[in-house]
Amino acid sequence: MREAVEINPDSQELMIKLGDSLREAATQYGFTSPSAHRLRAEAISDYDKANSFSPSGIAFSHKGRVLVELGKWREAIPEFDKAVKSDPAQANEYYFELGDFLTPGLASQWSDERANESIRAFDKAIAAKPNDAEAYVAKGTICMQFAGGFRNYYYKDDKIDFKEPMRSEAIAAFKKYLELDPRGKHSTTATDFLEILGSR
Repeated sequence: MREAVEINPDSQELMIKLGDSLREAATQYGFTSPSAHRLRAEAISDYDKANSFSPSGIAFSHKGRVLVELGKWREAIPEFDKAVKSDPAQANEYYFELGDFLTPGLASQWSDERANESIRAFDKAIAAKPNDAEAYVAKGTICMQFAGGFRNYYYKDDKIDFKEPMRSEAIAAFKKYLELDPRGKHSTTATDFLEILGSR
């Protein structure tokens, strides 16, 4: 890939692909090794170079992904905003992607600030495409996690003092998902979560 870029150094598409290949190569080293950090830093440089030709929603969003992987999730948010600004037609896709990347996958990654930013991103995705059922179930899931509902789901702990307003936000999101896609792939999960949250 590097050779192709040297032959055609002004190709934005090739520069983005080079960044993607470096990001992919970094995954084999995990998230904390020096090799992974170096490869991700090079990927960011390539995405910046791609954007120097002309603003690219893809380059901005892919740079945002790498920043999240580097633990710099706060810095990733404006990159997705830039992606939307450069390609408004893809606002739903970019903001959904941001919400998904910000959703804490591990307990060690959890912070109320990060969870709130994830919810905000899903809200923006919904604003861009109000009939996006997937965005509602994604928002509902993190709101439920925020409210404490997963303790019941995984540990069958029914003595939970659910946090508001996150409980109500989760209920509204799951109900909207079922309204939009009553037989969708998440319909059973949404129904189960509503029961856990005390709403059917």
